[in-house]
Amino acid sequence: MITGSAGFIGQHLREALAQANPDDELVPVGSPRSAGEDLIKIDLGDKAAVERLIQERRPTHIVHLAGNKNLGYCERNADEVRPINLESTQTICEAMPADCRLVFLSSDYVFDGERGNYAETDEPAPGTVYGSMKYESERMIQKSCERYTIIRTGGVYGVGGRFFDWILDSLKGDGRVEAFVDTRFTPTYIGDLLRVILSVLDADDNALYHVAGPVSVSRYEMACAVARTLGEDESRVDKSSVADSGMLIPADNSLNSDWTRKRLGETFTGVVEGIPLVLGN
Repeated sequence: MITGSAGFIGQHLREALAQANPDDELVPVGSPRSAGEDLIKIDLGDKAAVERLIQERRPTHIVHLAGNKNLGYCERNADEVRPINLESTQTICEAMPADCRLVFLSSDYVFDGERGNYAETDEPAPGTVYGSMKYESERMIQKSCERYTIIRTGGVYGVGGRFFDWILDSLKGDGRVEAFVDTRFTPTYIGDLLRVILSVLDADDNALYHVAGPVSVSRYEMACAVARTLGEDESRVDKSSVADSGMLIPADNSLNSDWTRKRLGETFTGVVEGIPLVLGN
């Protein structure tokens, strides 16, 4: 069962699972507003509906991706997003079969973003409503789920990703891009994230992982890298400041994934290598 199946990561995960495990039955869950006739559309804030679905389908694995990820909207509408961003996690934990494994997608926003390079052992200190609900969900899962994997990630890019597609669209024709120079993150190649999710589905232990690119960059540097890969002049990318935008983006949300890479035997992809993979170059 995959919640948030209509989203960017959800769509890619459904394709990856169908290719890797073609005999498995996928239960794609989306919100009532989601597009797609093959989706099971329910309000994840409706506890009874979620419980009923899980009891009927008895999933062996649940990948919980769903949530409102708009930082500003969550900040202004905390009570509205709480059912989907927090309470749905509790409902799933309580309703899932004992032998079911929950894979929960958390966020780099569980940290305040003041220094960056956050490791799995660093103490979270969310600076946003969205980050606080992600951290509360993590603690809830660790306390009440028998079988779980928590994956913190951030800046996931690929075909269909909002930030990545925005850069591509902005560079079309004679367009230009304005990107922040004063906020850093570790962009995560979608292929790396999918590979880890698939690898932990049948894990024997409970763990929390950081899945993120190995190199910290600014939004400006990311946009310049996309422009170079497209053969466009970097001069078409203009510098801007998050401090002037009023947006709730921390100074440095970069994740350190050294422990995760060693534990899983993984190599994560930097933007220089990842962008051409996405663009098929």
